[in-house]
Amino acid sequence: RALADLAAQALERADLHDRLSRANERFARAEEAAGAFSYEWNLETGRVERSANLARVLGYGPDEIGPAWEDWAALV
Repeated sequence: RALADLAAQALERADLHDRLSRANERFARAEEAAGAFSYEWNLETGRVERSANLARVLGYGPDEIGPAWEDWAALV
């Protein structure tokens, strides 16, 4: 029974991972089509997680903006 439960949990995790990946892909396509971007700034670390479209919207290449807030701010 325990092995069956572990197998069921593994399958559920795999399904959730697949659904999340597909949702992220749809969001990225919508963001690109709208000419929009998103970012999340961690105030504790100063690190910025951003969508790939942010650099393009601002007229930069994907590798021209670093992960720190200061990198982004220096370009604005």
